[in-house]
Amino acid sequence: MRSTIVLLVVSVAVALAVQPGFDPKDVVRRVRGGGREAPGVERLELDDGEFLVDTSVVIRPASGNQLEPALAFDGTNFLVVWYDGRGSSCDIYGARVTPAGVVLDPSGIAISQAAGDQCSPALVFDGANFLVVWQDERSGSWDIYGTRMTPAGVVLDPSGIALSQAAGYQYCPAVSCGGMNFLVVWRDSRSSDIYGTRVSRAGVVLDPAGIAISTAAGDQLFPSLAFDGTSFLVVWCDYRNGSYSDIYGARVSQRGTVLDPTGIAISTAANSQDSP
Repeated sequence: MRSTIVLLVVSVAVALAVQPGFDPKDVVRRVRGGGREAPGVERLELDDGEFLVDTSVVIRPASGNQLEPALAFDGTNFLVVWYDGRGSSCDIYGARVTPAGVVLDPSGIAISQAAGDQCSPALVFDGANFLVVWQDERSGSWDIYGTRMTPAGVVLDPSGIALSQAAGYQYCPAVSCGGMNFLVVWRDSRSSDIYGTRVSRAGVVLDPAGIAISTAAGDQLFPSLAFDGTSFLVVWCDYRNGSYSDIYGARVSQRGTVLDPTGIAISTAANSQDSP
């Protein structure tokens, strides 16, 4: 129901866009205001604080596909990254965007153009630089790579940093910054588990063999994480209890110690819980 409401609001915005002086923010005010509808526009209600997304800023109108965007803010500008199909394979590109919606890099910044495909980017800002991470096929199987990037848009590690080249495949990285280091996590097919590594702000991989965050029975998928000032909380979709998935997590210290080695059952409700 919620997504239907959002689509209806966007439809209202499109209808109003042909009028002189159209302001997308005015659509939000009219929808939320109750009784200040545009002529001929039926009143719509939003729940849970949803709002109209202004799509007037085109970050990258390139050829091919641009998919899987992620972003972070450095205190001055946003950095948006995505996987980009303008070439013969998929690469990682980015662009800086000001809070006013000005795209500072209209052609995009080539973050990784290695052999094979690169996809599923994620990023975080550490107060000085960004760390952008992605899954990378340059070796013939999926590995996890990354690079540091300055707020000025300079790629500091143009060949990429190999974060995990373990046997099998590594997928779907996520990253957070805490203390002096980053923590990068991913799904790892060496036994379909959740692994991670700490990366220093200088780009040094501190756990080259990886940290086994969850090696429970069944599959563990789609990790995500955040830092609370003391420890990281890593969460994931977990099939240890059978054919339906649950949400589990574990705290990881800044030293890379898994504080909850059997996992924390965050949701084991009936049926499946997915994609935390």
